[in-house]
Amino acid sequence: AAVRLRRGAAQGPRRWARDVRPAEDTGWDGEWDEAVLTFRDADRFAPYLARFADDVVVLDPPDLREAVIQHLKAVLACTGGRPEEAGEAR
Repeated sequence: AAVRLRRGAAQGPRRWARDVRPAEDTGWDGEWDEAVLTFRDADRFAPYLARFADDVVVLDPPDLREAVIQHLKAVLACTGGRPEEAGEAR
């Protein structure tokens, strides 16, 4: 999977990422690195990546990106749409 990792964060995925390099001109808030993560099952990997919330962005493949988005939406729905409570559930 091609991902962006917020610099200085997301240490879990960073430990086993391949080809970590500074992202160029993201236009996003903060500094980011790009990396490659190996996985087998998008539905099983998505909850793990979702734990890192705004410190990890899945760029590719689309099925993993969508699985992470759906997982985050489900967590938000469980908190009644209050992101501050979702953060406390970690």
